[in-house]
Amino acid sequence: MTIAEMAGDRVGADFLRETDARLARRFGRLLACVHALDDPGVVDPALAAPATLRGWLGAASVGAVDGRGALVETYAAQIAKYWWPPVRDSRAAEDKFSRIYDFAFERAAAWMTSRLAAAPVTVHDDVHVGNILARALAPDGSPDLRLIDYENAHRGGAIADLAPYSRCCRDRTNVRAMLGAYHEARFREAPSRGEVERALFDLEVGLAFQMLDTLPKCRRVEADQGLDWACPSSRAPEDVPPDIHAHLDAAEAAFAAIDDAARGDDALRADIVDRGVLAAAAGRSTTATPPRQLRTRARG
Repeated sequence: MTIAEMAGDRVGADFLRETDARLARRFGRLLACVHALDDPGVVDPALAAPATLRGWLGAASVGAVDGRGALVETYAAQIAKYWWPPVRDSRAAEDKFSRIYDFAFERAAAWMTSRLAAAPVTVHDDVHVGNILARALAPDGSPDLRLIDYENAHRGGAIADLAPYSRCCRDRTNVRAMLGAYHEARFREAPSRGEVERALFDLEVGLAFQMLDTLPKCRRVEADQGLDWACPSSRAPEDVPPDIHAHLDAAEAAFAAIDDAARGDDALRADIVDRGVLAAAAGRSTTATPPRQLRTRARG
């Protein structure tokens, strides 16, 4: 699809930060509309493979792809290309990045239990504030939203589009409103409280996917990253140079926490939903019992 021009203003970096349930519900319905484009007469079921690692991981969570994905080595190679100061032992960093990805790819389908992961959908996979336009007010008084730029679209997991907005508010008011509207639009019924909690956990898994996708170029990973899991563009202070190895350790701890929570650690699961996966994983690393190392297959 080619669009010559579409009226509207980009929503801006503060999108959904303020408690505005109307706007959050409208955004949820918008994503449900995109994900409903799964009629073979509208979208080819053999749509192109995901163009990003977050897309591959999201697709793996719903069984929409086979194999590891050819992008992993390309992403890993970016560690040595984009980091400054130069990465010490870049090969070891690249190998660890690939091992973490392999673990996430293999376990993705076992982690997600909400209806968000019930089946593959048509995924936009580039839902950021620059691609969301707001124009005339809708009947409920909230801006009418439109989503542009579908070049990354593929058959995969809805989580790739929903996850970036799971930590826009500490009290989760907007997130719950968005999930409720999305669920009603996609499944034609309101979600139960238990379903919302499962969806919130799945969104944290999706955020971990986003983190891994941006990690090779990201100079700082924080426990309370905001919208879009955006990486700061400015360089860190000279006296605190960024460290890719610390970033990889944080990613490994996050996925280990997700896996343990999915295997039955209910207290950890509740902590991930409440505080976010990075904060919960960081909290575990300060206890007497360190988080376990990921067990992944050796790469051939």
